[in-house]
Amino acid sequence: MNYTDISKIDWDRYYGDFDFFTSFFSNDNDRRYIYTQIYYPIVQVNNAIRNHIWHFRWFRDGSGKNDVAIKKFICEIEPHLIEIKHTEADITIMDIRNKLVEDISFELNNNYYKLMYGKRIFKRSCASDNSQKS
Repeated sequence: MNYTDISKIDWDRYYGDFDFFTSFFSNDNDRRYIYTQIYYPIVQVNNAIRNHIWHFRWFRDGSGKNDVAIKKFICEIEPHLIEIKHTEADITIMDIRNKLVEDISFELNNNYYKLMYGKRIFKRSCASDNSQKS
């Protein structure tokens, strides 16, 4: 419920910084990668939540209580945020992961890191991470 109250100006500024960097030092494929793999998933979540926030608020305060509509809205938003995998053997096992955070963190720490700092620094960073874990 409080997600829409959080300022997202920094996120747009960061994307502007990405766009600025890639326009001078990189190619259109890099810009497209940053947009589709990092920025656009966040935009999708923002739009999905923003489209229904008033319904959630009305549901919460009781002035617009519609369980069927709220379930539908949650079903629209949830796939952007989490991923649920069901495994059935003798018992049903659910594997739930924070899709948005994990996917974007992976991109930022791998392909984006290589793009911004170069492969040599990325490899050095990985090597130092591995030596610290030992």
